[in-house]
Amino acid sequence: MKSKLKNLFHGWYVAMGCCLIYFFVNSMTLFVPQTLFPRLMEEFSVNEAEISLTVARTLLFAAIFSPISGILIDKYGAVKVLKVGVIIMGLTYSFYPFATSIDTLYRLHFLMAIGLVCSGLGPNVIIVSNWFNEHRGKV
Repeated sequence: MKSKLKNLFHGWYVAMGCCLIYFFVNSMTLFVPQTLFPRLMEEFSVNEAEISLTVARTLLFAAIFSPISGILIDKYGAVKVLKVGVIIMGLTYSFYPFATSIDTLYRLHFLMAIGLVCSGLGPNVIIVSNWFNEHRGKV
C-alpha cells in the first residue's frame, strides 16, 4: 500500500486541490448570495432587481478584471495570485454579515469579483497545467 502511494504522481494532489479551490470559490460566489436574497431584500428594503444586481455586478467586474489578473499571473506567478485571491475571498465572506446597506453589498461584490478572478479558473488551470506535461489531456 505504501509503495503505491509513493509512486503516485504529486500532480494529482495539486489537481485535486485546485479543483476544490475552484469549486468553493465559484459556488460561494454564484450560489450562496442567491440563497440569502430573500433575507437581504427584507433587511435592506430593496426589490429583487436591486438585490440581483449584486451577482450581476460581480460577473461584470470579474470580466473587467480578468485581463489584469492575467498580467498579475505573468508578473508574480499563478500561486501567489491564487493565494491573494483566496485571502480576498475569505475577507469578503467574513465582512458579508456586517453589510449595513445595499451599497455595502455592491462594494463587497466588487471585492468578490477581484477574489474570484484571482482564485478562479485562470490561476488554477495554469497551476495544474504546469504539473502535467505528459498526461495534460487527462486532467
